[in-house]
Amino acid sequence: MNQNQRHLFYEEQLAVHSRQSDLFKKKLHGLGTLRLVIFTLVFFAFFVLKGAALISVVALSVISFLMLVKLGVNVRYRRDKHRKSAELNRLEINALIGDWSGFNNGEEFINSKHSYSSDMDLFGEGSFFQLINRTVSAEGSSRLAEKFSSGSSTLELDHAAIEELKEHMAWNQGFCAEGLLSEPSDFRHDIRKVKHVEVGKHLLAKFLRIGIPICSISMAILFGFGVVNSASFLMYASLILVYIGSGLKQTNLLAAELGSVANVTKIRRRQMDLVSSLTIENVSFRSYIEQRLIGDQSLQKALIALERLQERIDYRMNLPVGVLLNVFLAWDLQLIHQYKQWQKKYSEDFDQHLEMFPELEVWVSGAIYRFNNPDSVFATILEECSPQIVDLKHPFVPEESRQGNSLNFMDDHKFLIITGPNMAGKSTFLRSVGLAFISANAGFPVLATSCQLPHRKLYSSMRTSDDLNANSSYFHAELSRLKTIMDAMNSGEKVFVILDEILKGTNSIDKEKGSALFLQKMKRLGCMGIIATHDLSLCNLAKDDSDYFNQSFDSVIANNELSFDYRLRDGVCQNMNATFLLTKMGLIDSENSNLEN
Repeated sequence: MNQNQRHLFYEEQLAVHSRQSDLFKKKLHGLGTLRLVIFTLVFFAFFVLKGAALISVVALSVISFLMLVKLGVNVRYRRDKHRKSAELNRLEINALIGDWSGFNNGEEFINSKHSYSSDMDLFGEGSFFQLINRTVSAEGSSRLAEKFSSGSSTLELDHAAIEELKEHMAWNQGFCAEGLLSEPSDFRHDIRKVKHVEVGKHLLAKFLRIGIPICSISMAILFGFGVVNSASFLMYASLILVYIGSGLKQTNLLAAELGSVANVTKIRRRQMDLVSSLTIENVSFRSYIEQRLIGDQSLQKALIALERLQERIDYRMNLPVGVLLNVFLAWDLQLIHQYKQWQKKYSEDFDQHLEMFPELEVWVSGAIYRFNNPDSVFATILEECSPQIVDLKHPFVPEESRQGNSLNFMDDHKFLIITGPNMAGKSTFLRSVGLAFISANAGFPVLATSCQLPHRKLYSSMRTSDDLNANSSYFHAELSRLKTIMDAMNSGEKVFVILDEILKGTNSIDKEKGSALFLQKMKRLGCMGIIATHDLSLCNLAKDDSDYFNQSFDSVIANNELSFDYRLRDGVCQNMNATFLLTKMGLIDSENSNLEN
């Protein structure tokens, strides 16, 4: 599917959901009008009708009004879901043309001390996280950030889930739209408080939970036949309410905690219904889902039971209704009992099962990225191998402008040294390689034709800055960064490094010598990596040691114009463009520039 076809898909989905949203908006307005008509009818009935006719009209009107309210809740939900789905398609259309600013950028995960995230534009405005992120909950965003920052331990499952969900784009958007109907929250954190609400364990309560309804219904029957007078019945009811009221504190606490997660529980249950409707071909992915769908203690049944418990709590929140329910059915005691039963049956595996939701959000994000980039592939990660990436591209570059380059380490290669003039593509290529490592280790597709990578941790040094608050110079900050990398290698960690013009904070002779010695020590410690540099003397390392090899980007100056093809070539680049650019911008005199065409 080419870009025009993908764009057309999102346009069609946008049109469908916009129409449905408008339709349900009109239905909601109509239901509101009907409720007003019923209210007006009841009002005038009190002036026109009497006796049985009045009672019949009022009863019928109340029932109709309540039915319309319930129907209105459902219509409002469907209107809101179509609105969210329409908005998602608008955002995807923008993303296809290079504007993904409408998605959460993950700025809360920015960590300048991380081994590569700052250098790779991983988090923040315009970041790789923002480009891929389609998560709709706090735990989903955290899970995606964790995978980008630390990698995934379930790569085979990640690949299977993403590849399978890529074929269900309407389902993906429906799943996301459901989640967006609630404010982003950490459901797992909130539900832990619900799970551990302390409720009493009184033998009397166990007896009264059954005894009160029997006695109350019996008293009502006796009252109806005139055996029990009204004073006696009111005295009995008062005693019941006093007893129930003695436990009101803990019941209200339970009601508050369950109420705080009622909306997101409903949303998670609806998402679970979507999961159960999904036809999954891949065996490992299907097995993962079925573990949470099938069985008496499944997540689906736990959510349904919890939602029903929350609905029963809602009934008691209306004071007159709550009084009647407690007098005749010991409602609060029933709720406490049902909550204990839920705890006993579901709480043990509930937290673990809930991990499925953030995981699904991450996989949906990967599936949409894969759909939007059909020329991407899943990497093969081996314990020991040479990096081999064919036709690697940077995902930030518009699709029609992407220039692919290949990373090809031979068996004896350890370090690639890249040279080239300013703006020729060195830093973009370094970040392309870095994002390939990040995507591969996270279980996400890589924007390339094929990709084989070693199982190594990525470290980079590309954007070191000084810190006045810490009294740290630029050079000291860079040395601290390089020491972190060296410490990782000294501890036995397998490392792949990406370095861009290291030791920029010192003089050129010192820089050349220090850079060469640093690269040689890293090689001795078993490191692999890439360094981009303007120091052509570093390229001499490849003359005497086959562990190093040289490649370059180049520019062409012709007819007083500078151009680039952004292609990586073998060998060392000799052409530089700083003098040309300075002259072009009028910063130096052309007669002194000694330009070479």
